[in-house]
Amino acid sequence: MRAPATICFLLGTVAPLVAFPRPATAAAAADRGTGTPVVTVGMPSDFADLNQSRNLVADIYFGGRRIGQFEIEADPSRVHILHPDQVAAAIPDVADPAAMIRALSGDLDPNARLLCVDAATACERPTPEAAAIVFDQQHFRIDLYLNPKLLLARPVSADSFLEPDGRNISLVDTIGAAIAGGTGQQAVYNFRNRAVLAAGNGRLISEMSVSSGRGLDVDTLAGQLDRPDLRYVGGLFYTPGADLVGRRRILGVGIGSQFDTRADRLQLTGSPLIVFLGQRSRVDLYSEGKLMSSHSFEAGNQTLDTSNLPDGSYPIDIRIEEASGATRTEHRFFTKSAAIAPIGRIIFFANAGLLALDRQDRWVSVAHTPLLSAGIAGRLGTHLAWDGVVMATDHKALTEVGLTYLSPIVQTRVALLGSSSGDVGEGVQIGSTTGGALSYNLDFRHVHSGDGAALIPFDDYINSLSSPFDIAAARVQASSPSFTQIVGNLSYHLAGAQIGMTGYYRHDQGHAASYAIGPVVRWPILHHDLLQMTFDGSYAETNQGHSIAFGLQLQIFGGRSTLSARAGAQTGIGGDNRAVGDIEEVAATIQRDNVLGGELAGAAVVQHSADGTVLQASADQRGPMGYASASLVQRFAGSGNATQYAMTLQTSIAAGLGGGHDVLRVGTHDQNDSVITVGIHGSARDTRFQVMVDDAARGQIRPGEHLTLAVTPYRRYRVRILPVGGDLVAFDAQTRSVDVYPGTVAGLEWKANTVLAMFGHLIRADGSPVADADITTDGAVAATDHRGYFQLQASGDAEITARGADGQACRAKLGAARSTNGYTALGDVKCIS
Repeated sequence: MRAPATICFLLGTVAPLVAFPRPATAAAAADRGTGTPVVTVGMPSDFADLNQSRNLVADIYFGGRRIGQFEIEADPSRVHILHPDQVAAAIPDVADPAAMIRALSGDLDPNARLLCVDAATACERPTPEAAAIVFDQQHFRIDLYLNPKLLLARPVSADSFLEPDGRNISLVDTIGAAIAGGTGQQAVYNFRNRAVLAAGNGRLISEMSVSSGRGLDVDTLAGQLDRPDLRYVGGLFYTPGADLVGRRRILGVGIGSQFDTRADRLQLTGSPLIVFLGQRSRVDLYSEGKLMSSHSFEAGNQTLDTSNLPDGSYPIDIRIEEASGATRTEHRFFTKSAAIAPIGRIIFFANAGLLALDRQDRWVSVAHTPLLSAGIAGRLGTHLAWDGVVMATDHKALTEVGLTYLSPIVQTRVALLGSSSGDVGEGVQIGSTTGGALSYNLDFRHVHSGDGAALIPFDDYINSLSSPFDIAAARVQASSPSFTQIVGNLSYHLAGAQIGMTGYYRHDQGHAASYAIGPVVRWPILHHDLLQMTFDGSYAETNQGHSIAFGLQLQIFGGRSTLSARAGAQTGIGGDNRAVGDIEEVAATIQRDNVLGGELAGAAVVQHSADGTVLQASADQRGPMGYASASLVQRFAGSGNATQYAMTLQTSIAAGLGGGHDVLRVGTHDQNDSVITVGIHGSARDTRFQVMVDDAARGQIRPGEHLTLAVTPYRRYRVRILPVGGDLVAFDAQTRSVDVYPGTVAGLEWKANTVLAMFGHLIRADGSPVADADITTDGAVAATDHRGYFQLQASGDAEITARGADGQACRAKLGAARSTNGYTALGDVKCIS
């Protein structure tokens, strides 16, 4: 609430802003003795001494959080905290209370020059040797800034668990669609839906899709129940298995350790996917036959976004269509695994059930092959972690053991695999962790099948299938069990330039190897605020031949736009395309806010080379209804014209029942498994409020509006609102904490009312002042001085209650209107009881 208590009245800066008439007229004085409050526009002459030092009560904030109201002595040039020991006691995690008290003692600079205009404006902050303040005289607010040496490092509580939302039942449903196609091609599409129906710490998860060529697939249909450090699961779900084998889907049950509900939970990571592109290409990423994303990339080695890929280890397909019309498909093995165990903890999982495989004519089919998958992991001190996994069917048992080394500069993992059928495997991952000038990543894995069959067999399942298509589909999934894969990149930044090496190698038994390796360089030759010229070049040796590309790029930067021109040369790959040819390109990008309530980004590219001319246009819009992107590529060449297109759409539905109110929201700016809805009501209809989540601005709303935010589950969020602009409003400024689980729809409501800055003279029916009295009203407190004068921030029709030093109570009803100069002079305010 921005209505702090004060002991007396406005600071000296108020006086020159207000023009006061003469004292109350005789007619106004004649009203005394009636039963209604008397409000006059007069002002005592001794208000002129407001420039002198005054005792006040101010709201003190630390880290954006209000820690209380404290007495201060202030004038326009200094602030003196009267009780620094009380302020120090209200600050959490103080390392040295005595040093803190000393830092807050004496006269402090009010730093009025550092006041923020509003919550959305980037503001300069003091960097004190000990302590500094920023005093907002208009709103009686002090923001306190401390040197970190005065504070302790706050430890993460080992026993702190998130509390599930108390709402009876909630649903978060994410809906997405992707479609891609082109001239002479059949369009491919995938409509997917992920729904999480939750009640407290339990939930039902459903993931399904409808895609071209496959029809309906139900990937997951399972129930989960979280308990402290444990999670129970049952239904149709994926068991992670060993990294070198891959995940498998089962119909069964499981139990395992979980730290998601802990405040100190760890994150998940995935191995990088790098593809080499000889020219501008569209790259479609498929997971188990379903289209996951479709984007266009420039020539060179490109790292693909894998954030939307599911957890586990499994094969994926990367389908590449070049601007020339050439197409190819690359097969990779991808791993996204949970982070290693925390220090001092042993984690485990155990899942058992029957193998399940997709079929074209059924949404799911269960095999006769049982599968047990179990794993355990732990830590040996700070830098060493270990893990082990066992996977067993009625035909085979295999084991994988791994060791991970962690240091401030590198993270390394080594894994070894063996089985009862003579299968062997090795895996090594090395990655830099410093974030400095040198960065590198290497992922090597080799698997050999002893009997030439899949490491986890599908024999029983294949024998139970009824159609040749089903048998072929199962064998494709089980094919190429022996493979070698290496993916890596090395990058070094030197004086603004970037020099690197990227590459990959993949060899499946019975197939030719595919590879691409070579250096890349990027060197900014000229850099200005609005202008940059860059040289870039690359060389790659691939299984299709070698490729060279280099050129100069000129970029002109605007406020929300960029114009670039590039001229260079490149070779094609293989056949008759090895000659060096020139290539020219002109591109433009633009970004705009408040388009359909969100952000719009657009790009256009014209590229000309010996192969022809390529035109490309793309746009994406992220707003309150969700995310949409589209791209169109048109190729003009002697061999014929061709068109390619791609589109992605995504939105969410959030619904909640119980918890005091029901919620139904369609659309979120982002999509995730949890939602926080923020609503404001009250009389401050013209005031915009910035919604802050973990001190990051997430959007603006006014009273009467709602903001729906999709957030990552299993986290504790701190939510607060801040008024944008200088309006005086009364609201709860405290930060609210909310814990979210998958499926949580957490509703937060605020009340915000317009308040006036008022000052007046409180008198009794006989005209005597109500001296040294405490004043209370809804959402605000104040006090009168020894002559009955007071200052108050409250609604204009507030009813106030005052209790003087003699113990007598006085009640009065205000009737003030907003003043054009921002301050309202009440004059004499008469007690009515």
